[in-house]
Amino acid sequence: MEKVWSGMDKKTIDKTAQWLLSRKDGKGGFRQNRGKYAFARANEEVVNAYIVYALSEAGYANIATEFQASLNSLSGKEDNYRRALLALAAFNLKKTEIAEALLAEIKKSINIHTIAKLPAAHSITYSMGKSLQVETAALSAIAFMKAATPDIGTIQKIIDYIISQRSCGGFGYRRRGDQQN
Repeated sequence: MEKVWSGMDKKTIDKTAQWLLSRKDGKGGFRQNRGKYAFARANEEVVNAYIVYALSEAGYANIATEFQASLNSLSGKEDNYRRALLALAAFNLKKTEIAEALLAEIKKSINIHTIAKLPAAHSITYSMGKSLQVETAALSAIAFMKAATPDIGTIQKIIDYIISQRSCGGFGYRRRGDQQN
């Protein structure tokens, strides 16, 4: 938030990060409370990957065990939402080789399935369908932009896809009669 809003209070960021760090479970994940809102519906793997990404984005690097556990939980699964989150975290944590390998997997998945149908379980807010596809594409585009040599062709295709999904002033919004992608 500091990058886009000068009024963001560093104390708030630090307090939130310290709370998240205090939730480490000692096994490479974070203790999670189940509530009644969308965040509570996301599975443990998605929540852990999202927290790793968020902490890395805020500049916290003492999450190597949690990063590795999230990466291990992705093994053998074709979840491009988590893959994009972990690619972003890997770039933030200066694990460039891992980030590049994750990007290669995303690109392979794009070539097999297309951007509009990238396999992903659900997002941190339990988005599904078109909304999940747009979120996954957006995170993937940001990850591709962080590469040492960004793949401009892939980035452009992803951005074109995201723009094509805009309707009724938003992205992922389904008008009555629209087909689910």
